[in-house]
Amino acid sequence: MIDWFNSSGAPPPPPPEEEPAPTRAVAMDGLSSVEISEYYSVIVDKLNFLDVSTDGVTKLQMLLIQLKTRLDDWQSGGLSKGSRRPPAALTAHLH
Repeated sequence: MIDWFNSSGAPPPPPPEEEPAPTRAVAMDGLSSVEISEYYSVIVDKLNFLDVSTDGVTKLQMLLIQLKTRLDDWQSGGLSKGSRRPPAALTAHLH
């Protein structure tokens, strides 16, 4: 069989190895609740300075954002260490 792309007869080179995708989880190990509160305050102050608000967001859109955030937190292990069940915040609005 003729290999039109590799006429030298050598085997094709292996595909390049993919680098692992960066993880989305942010390590909060070692940060105290005071430090986290300070970071939160700085971020909120900067967003307020940039006039970022939720004025144009409906309650339903806000619920969707909150549910997606909680689901991401739960899937990454940030909400419930021992439970495989989703937190009540994810299922409370289904009933």
